[in-house]
Amino acid sequence: MITLTWKTSVLASAIHAAREIINSTVAAEGKTAANSAISTISQEVPNSAASQPIRRDPLALLPTHDLEGRTLFIESAAALTANFYSQCSSQPHNLPFRNSDPDSQVDSCWLTLLEQACSGLPQHNLDMNLDCDADLLRDLESSYRRMYPKINEQLLLRARPIQESWTGFGRGLMAHMKRLTQPDWIVGDATVILVQPILGGDGIAFPKSKMFLLEAMLTNASPEIPEVLRVAWLASQMGADKLSVDKFSADEPAVAIDSTSLQQSSSLAIAMMMSTLAAGEVMELCRCDEATAAKALDLWRIDVTEARSAAIFESIAKTAINWWETYLQTRPEIGVGLIALRRMLQPNKD
Repeated sequence: MITLTWKTSVLASAIHAAREIINSTVAAEGKTAANSAISTISQEVPNSAASQPIRRDPLALLPTHDLEGRTLFIESAAALTANFYSQCSSQPHNLPFRNSDPDSQVDSCWLTLLEQACSGLPQHNLDMNLDCDADLLRDLESSYRRMYPKINEQLLLRARPIQESWTGFGRGLMAHMKRLTQPDWIVGDATVILVQPILGGDGIAFPKSKMFLLEAMLTNASPEIPEVLRVAWLASQMGADKLSVDKFSADEPAVAIDSTSLQQSSSLAIAMMMSTLAAGEVMELCRCDEATAAKALDLWRIDVTEARSAAIFESIAKTAINWWETYLQTRPEIGVGLIALRRMLQPNKD
């Protein structure tokens, strides 16, 4: 059964917060990431709650007791974004990813930096895959620590509730998920990097590194979907590297979909969402129905479509429930099931 190692990271907290502020600005203003970031230095970003029912504006969660420190942090985030944008424009061949959209490229830079920070690399080594200015990164962390002068103590305090919840329910959840998927799917060990909340609940899986980032919430973001289920959902994605097209049956060829694209697609996140909700229902932690699935899509920020709305979540949840019922009846290889799910989801998102 999976064993989780819990760690806290101030640097990862700072990078996570900066990335979300930049992304919320891009979504709100519709500009390139660099220009949007720079424009937020002296102004608030309007809350986009109308299109994202339970999402919160990350700027609204930044402390306001030190406005100068807050401004310095936003300026540092903007400067790093401009640095990434310049690199994407001038040296695209050196990047570890390929995206045609400039904003997607910049966000990939932030994600790469975040994964490196979660890995516990020394700050001066965090730019090993990116042309990231070390001074800008130090400014980002120092301004973040200025906003949260007791951040180390706060993270340790915030770690307790979710760790206690996992101690109580984690083993049972993963046992049921193992039974519902396949025996070798759940990995033996993974690392949880706890960060200061900036979205009122969030998590990011890094399967290749066998770790995931988790906002350390003191209470559940939703009473219908406890945070311990988010942990189980993220932990279940650590087995993504087990996907291999050579295991797919001849009756369900992979066609143009390879194992890497499956790992990176929303299909994996949605499939593990369904197994998590099903296990949670057995443990009497939640329901496994269309309404709960729709809420989980939004609460867990699963990348299903750019136009995030209640109607779209409901439509995708219905598809996910139908797929899950078929999966339980046929019990194919997970990779085969993911291909089927991806095809079912194509009308919503390729």
